[in-house]
Amino acid sequence: MKCLITGACGFVGQYLAKELVQKGADVVGLERPAAARPGACRVIDCDMLDFPRLLGAIADLQPDQVFHLAGLTHPSESLRIPRDYFLVNVQGTVNLLDALRQARCEPRCLLVSSAEVYGCSVASGLIDETCTPAPSNPYGASKLLAEMAGLSYWRDFRSRVIVARPFNHSGPGQNETFVVSDFCRQVVLLEGKPETMRTIYVGNLTSSRDFLDVRDVVAAYAALAEKGVEGEIYNISSGQAVTVQAILDTVLRLAKVEIRVEVSPEKYRPGTARPLVGSSQKLRALIGWQPRYPLEQTIADTLEHWRAKLT
Repeated sequence: MKCLITGACGFVGQYLAKELVQKGADVVGLERPAAARPGACRVIDCDMLDFPRLLGAIADLQPDQVFHLAGLTHPSESLRIPRDYFLVNVQGTVNLLDALRQARCEPRCLLVSSAEVYGCSVASGLIDETCTPAPSNPYGASKLLAEMAGLSYWRDFRSRVIVARPFNHSGPGQNETFVVSDFCRQVVLLEGKPETMRTIYVGNLTSSRDFLDVRDVVAAYAALAEKGVEGEIYNISSGQAVTVQAILDTVLRLAKVEIRVEVSPEKYRPGTARPLVGSSQKLRALIGWQPRYPLEQTIADTLEHWRAKLT
């Protein structure tokens, strides 16, 4: 089985490559030329916006499965540079789909979208795949448009597309712009400071989110590429709302020293009216998927990652 991962050197891509290699797959990654090169798989330099190079790579590789992870991923950043988000996330996806079509390559193709497509959905209870998308930022809108392109290629050209909508996920190695990694990094830096200097700076602690471990998410990706129904959309979620306060409490409990908490105006963002919490019943019924990593384990492992990196 030959698997192609776009964005293979990103946070999630590295975990997915390891997951697939452990299953015995021959894994090849596509990544921007400037990106770092971790050793989980062979990586080919290829920008998703460079269509001739992308077409050539796919024609040469002829993969059996494609995992499309490449793209821009920060909702707040998308409000500053929306054009970049639409260009990379939408045009990059269309380039991939059309390269597969022109290369006469027919792999099963998992398009990784985001729960951000639901945005301000007014659905009550858990959000499932039948809820009407209502993205509230350019990132969510770009992912929804990428989904629509994928399903168009499935319908009109018989491309073997499956769409995944993961909710928030974290784990060791994630960029510190995300809340779990941010808290863990701050704590590790403070563990080596005098007591009078041990203050962690936080934003809005009342916000709630649906959190998963990245290792559970990539296990779902691998299973969907194998067993997902083409032309269908699948949520990947825990089904539980967790407040940022609860995350902070766990991080502080696992810290090696006592740490004060201070709300920073620079980090504070107003919370949404209600949390986006997803139902993954459709996924669970299809493949029997269940999260294996509790949030406390994710946090503990992320703390250890930062301790190894910073101390």
